[in-house]
Amino acid sequence: MPTRQRAWVGVVALIIAGTAGFWVWSRPARHLAKAELLIDDGEPHKALEWLDLPESTAATRERALLLRTRVAVESRDLAEAVRALDLVREDGPRSAEFAYWKGRTLYEARQPLLALGWFEKAWKLRTDDVDAARWVACAAYDLGDRAATAKALETVARLAPKDARVWRTLGTIFLENVKYEEARPAFEQSLALDRNQPNVRLELAEVCVKLGDADAAIEELKKCKGRVPEGRRAELLSECLRMQGDMDGFQQAVTGGLAAAPDHPGLLALQSTVDLAKGDADQSLLNLNRSLTADPYRAQTYYQRGLVLRRLGRPIEAEADVERSATLNKNLAEMSALNDHAAKNPHDPGLMVQIGKLCVDLGKIELAASWFRGAIACEPKHEVAKSELSKLRLPQMVRSRGLTY
Repeated sequence: MPTRQRAWVGVVALIIAGTAGFWVWSRPARHLAKAELLIDDGEPHKALEWLDLPESTAATRERALLLRTRVAVESRDLAEAVRALDLVREDGPRSAEFAYWKGRTLYEARQPLLALGWFEKAWKLRTDDVDAARWVACAAYDLGDRAATAKALETVARLAPKDARVWRTLGTIFLENVKYEEARPAFEQSLALDRNQPNVRLELAEVCVKLGDADAAIEELKKCKGRVPEGRRAELLSECLRMQGDMDGFQQAVTGGLAAAPDHPGLLALQSTVDLAKGDADQSLLNLNRSLTADPYRAQTYYQRGLVLRRLGRPIEAEADVERSATLNKNLAEMSALNDHAAKNPHDPGLMVQIGKLCVDLGKIELAASWFRGAIACEPKHEVAKSELSKLRLPQMVRSRGLTY
């Protein structure tokens, strides 16, 4: 065979060998890509059918196992998630993904304290990983570490600047912790990113009322009319009009609100002031009784009823209501102070139980459950936390309030 011909034969052979090698190597990669696509399309169980070949190939093995872990976690098959993770090297080239899915597995197993450490590791390894930052926020929130939660959410806001939900969540946390000056710009930023959020407008209006800005609150209440619970909207509108001295408008707003929500505790308390202004103390007392039946944790309403009872010549009952009002206000102030203390001591179960009990006394049952679960996460055998949580009788309650993405 001539030299030139032999050379061409050699080149063709190399091309054939290379092409064959490419297809042999790429089949696992193509199966892996198909599995990932099926997961993203919401068909995780079909994806599993495409993972066997990638798992049996060294180059794609750990990626396939991590995808299998993802399917297992999202399906809440935690035993399978643990099995798959055990086959992935913790310190290998995919250590950041390993840490992230280890955290997700532990979080689903209701171990937020352990999960937090893995989420933080994943975040440290990939500082631009917005999902890791989100889950740091979720786990920190469950543990009562509001400072770490806010820090993580601020990072999420930087990495995903168009995500209005992050700013709303920040606003919710600040509102929950009675930090109105910080809640307002967070809600405003959320609305700047997505104006079609009526509930955020209602929350912003509440903050503006707390800050004494009636004009801004009224503007938000106009924009969310008919798209939020009318009782709460009418209550806030009534308070704004009273702040502005518009007593006719105030009375009309209260009347209209009660027509839509006749058992709303805030509106009933406001109606009692109208009754009293008309000189009808008996009717005022009836409306205050109805208000406190609907919501027995309103400090201002107890104080109002105490004044009415005094006017009706019932001093002993009046004094009891004034004392109850003072206790609720004291507990609220103490809870706010302990929240700040908890931010500096995020893994103190005793402190978490103390805050949880205050939340129960204030009628904030879901928040109380969050604190008790945080205490149990820090100290699984904490009997007081377990006992207090069981008293709430809320087995179906979600672990994290507000931190939904």
